[in-house]
Amino acid sequence: MEMCNWCNLTAEEQKWKLTESSSWIVYLADKQDYIGRCVIVLKRHCASLSELTDEEWMDLKRIIDKLESSFKDTLGANLSNWSCLLNDFYKSENPNPHLHLHFRPRYKNPIVLNGNEYVDKEFGHHYDRKKEFTITEADRQELYMRILNALKVNEHNMQPKKIEDYIVQELLPNEQEVALEFIDYLKDKNITFYRDNSECWKNKIYYWAKLDNWCVCFIAIHDPEEPDNHWTVWSDDMNSEWFEKYNVDNNIKEQAWSYVDLCGKCGACDGGQRKNIWGKEFNAVCGCTFRIDNPQKEDLPFLKTIVDITVEEIICSLGKQKKIKICNCKIERK
Repeated sequence: MEMCNWCNLTAEEQKWKLTESSSWIVYLADKQDYIGRCVIVLKRHCASLSELTDEEWMDLKRIIDKLESSFKDTLGANLSNWSCLLNDFYKSENPNPHLHLHFRPRYKNPIVLNGNEYVDKEFGHHYDRKKEFTITEADRQELYMRILNALKVNEHNMQPKKIEDYIVQELLPNEQEVALEFIDYLKDKNITFYRDNSECWKNKIYYWAKLDNWCVCFIAIHDPEEPDNHWTVWSDDMNSEWFEKYNVDNNIKEQAWSYVDLCGKCGACDGGQRKNIWGKEFNAVCGCTFRIDNPQKEDLPFLKTIVDITVEEIICSLGKQKKIKICNCKIERK
């Protein structure tokens, strides 16, 4: 079996690398018969498409999305031709194929590099495998840099925003400080954030904060239907029994009573529930026990307290050893 050239590329051969993922590497092809032609090479040695893993297929989809989007944006590509042939490997008596794909962007309009015009004369038809075509070294370098920069921009734009990004983007500086401190507190407890893209919250900035897939709280940022509320925190449903278990100071109790979320008859909680919250009775409490609009610095001890209690109860429910960090207001079991 012959040595695999793709597994043993020299440094000189690798200098035209454009981007890579966990499974694939993209190179600007030596032959630029079609401007921007690339070769996409699987990182591991593999003989055929049928041998790809599910993850490698998904990773290839991401590479395809990135390349087609970048070439459309930077060079005006109208479509892309993809091929995976492997024929040349089988001209050998002992073929040793290494899976790779060819990407040929196609252009209706001429491409101009350093004042030189390149025309896709076969546009709208099958590419010509025997096409004789030359590109100057200066134009090749210019092409490489333009594609490289476009891929970097595309990669940055494709990164999903984190909740911290929205906080910095949407909130005022004093609001950012409070919100980021609260987010850090949640993350310190291994709480993760999931943006809700369901129909109800589509095109809104709404996050679930979860511990081991159990909800701890919800956070909305600049809900267009509530313009006066820059950001809002809701607790999840907190049982009356929980409040009986923990001693908190009077300030926390008074904040809790003022932030009880009464049912707005949205249909989500069947008219609300009756709850005893640290000795005070409330009727028609929403499925989200507490709601805090535009939290201020002085609200952080209360927010941290309800997080502590919820996390403690989740850990107890999961039967795990309790290893939570208690906030400076300190909750104590009775």
